[in-house]
This record gives sequence, structure tokens and C-alpha cells, in this order.
Amino acid sequence: MKFRSQKKPPLMMDVTPLVDVVFLLLIFFMVTTTFSTEKGIKLDLPNAKTAKKFSADLKDKDIRVVVDAKGQYYIDGIIVSQDQLPAALLRASHNKNDMVIHVQADKNSSHGSIVNLMDTARKLNLTRFSMVTSDKNSGDQQ
Repeated sequence: MKFRSQKKPPLMMDVTPLVDVVFLLLIFFMVTTTFSTEKGIKLDLPNAKTAKKFSADLKDKDIRVVVDAKGQYYIDGIIVSQDQLPAALLRASHNKNDMVIHVQADKNSSHGSIVNLMDTARKLNLTRFSMVTSDKNSGDQQ
């Protein structure tokens, strides 16, 4: 007795449902994802044509202090009151006096706010300062 071998159809996987599911997941994540925008401090930097280029990447020996138009201080993006300024500068400097303080001051900020910042830093033996400005033509920070 001879059995006939049945021809089996070739196995093929139907990927259509898989593509549909992946496409639906893609749409779901695109719709539900909230894009976080980094909130910055609104500054209108003063213009300077003779300034040197400023690198946005700070070195380990650098501290960025922002003074907005209202005279509020920001160190590492955190608002700091005038009373907290000495402690915040010490914390940011890691008790080293060779740090460079890059002052980004709004052009409408009061002169007294900047002088107060520099005076407070000097009391802590932080004596190296850099003023960040904007190039009038390109708008780049310098």
C-alpha cells in the first residue's frame, strides 16, 4: 500500500496585521507624546560688535549667571534671590576661586543688579568675569 504524500502548501506568514499594529502604535505615540520645550529665561542681550565668540558649552571652571530685566538672578537655570546669591555662587563654584563667571544680563537690567552680583562674587574671591553680549548682525551670543 502506497500512501500518497500530500503536497503541503508553502508556509507564508501574513504580515499585514503586523504592519497595521505597528502603524497604529506609531500613530498612538505620535499623538500622545508631549514634546517638552525647554523653558528659557527671556533675555534681550546688549549688542557688541567687537566681542569674542562665546561657546555655549561651559567648561568645568565656568559659572553662568543670568540677570533678567527685573534684576532677578538665575544660576544653572534656578532663580536665586539676592540673599541666596552668596551661597548659590559658592555651591556653583565648588569652593574654587579660578572659576569664570559668565554674566548674561538683559540690556534693560539695572546696573545695580550687575554690580551687586560682581561685588558678591568678589567677596567670595571669585574675580574672573565675562560679559555675554549679542552680535548685532547675527544675533549670536558672544
